[in-house]
Amino acid sequence: IQNHQNSAAKKELVNAISLGEQIFPKKRHPTFIKTYLLGSKIYFDQKLYTKSIELLNKPIEASLSEDILWNHQDEIKTNWVEFIPEYLEAMVEKSNVLFKMGLQTDQINYIEQASNELYDCIAVIQKHQKRRTSDDISKKYYLLYKKLYENGLKINYYLWKTTRQNKYLYQAFEFAERNKNGLSVELLQGMDVFPISNMPESTLRKEYQLKKDIQYYQTLSIEGNENQQSQALKKLMLLYNEEEKFYHNLEKFHPKYYQSKYEFTPITVREIQDKIPNKEVLMWHTTFVDGIEYIFLISKNKVLTYDYQAEKYIPIINKIAQNNYKELIVIPDFSTKWNRLEA
Repeated sequence: IQNHQNSAAKKELVNAISLGEQIFPKKRHPTFIKTYLLGSKIYFDQKLYTKSIELLNKPIEASLSEDILWNHQDEIKTNWVEFIPEYLEAMVEKSNVLFKMGLQTDQINYIEQASNELYDCIAVIQKHQKRRTSDDISKKYYLLYKKLYENGLKINYYLWKTTRQNKYLYQAFEFAERNKNGLSVELLQGMDVFPISNMPESTLRKEYQLKKDIQYYQTLSIEGNENQQSQALKKLMLLYNEEEKFYHNLEKFHPKYYQSKYEFTPITVREIQDKIPNKEVLMWHTTFVDGIEYIFLISKNKVLTYDYQAEKYIPIINKIAQNNYKELIVIPDFSTKWNRLEA
């Protein structure tokens, strides 16, 4: 890409895919998926977006569907084998390509599809969050989650500015909120010890061990030899049944613990407005993405939005002053420069 030798890169990509299909016939190995991710970047650099998406769809499909022979009699269609960061990377990159396609062609349906892809990604994350530990969150997924939520904010904010449909405004705020609280909750979901919960230590150990066992056999089902893969799938069938019973009992007997770790739903604009006591209170919610600050001013009956570079705060301050608010609640992003607010 740096030397603009794309034709040579494409030729090597074809060779790599051909070789990979021989080595990894099930196409789910992370090394093989990386081949498609790199290939999509080659075509993206040439603005060949359709071909870039075609390559991204390969790892997405390989990650999300697999016919597994659980025993000699029953074949079960499962939605998941292993939750790998390469799947997330492909989904996030696909939304980015669709966004660029929409901007290039001036077709809003591509941009709407980009948003939908990210919601599909969140659904998969939520479904399989019980199988992750703190090591996974910090080392593998944290930056990908952040990129996912930031993409969702940018895409839906663009849709809001273009269409002025409120649903996109609310979705933009949802991604901004996920970028703040969602990342914190992801860390919480992966915690191996939760001392404030008053949970029995045996239950905490069981929870952790289940996660590690499932991760181990999921990896073996992909990276092991043929016999190891077969044995791993049999073990996973038993572990999935055990996991289902464990979390059912956890939700039943320890509901607060279960809900705090596994049932995060971001607060909505309407819920915030319901909680604001009167017209004299204003909430300033700011998220900093790619050098732009996305600002949501939420009052009892109105939502104002701004996407400003750092120095353009005067119109916002004037708006606050004109409405004579008595209380201003500032919820900043980590990157917000506080001296701007003081000024």
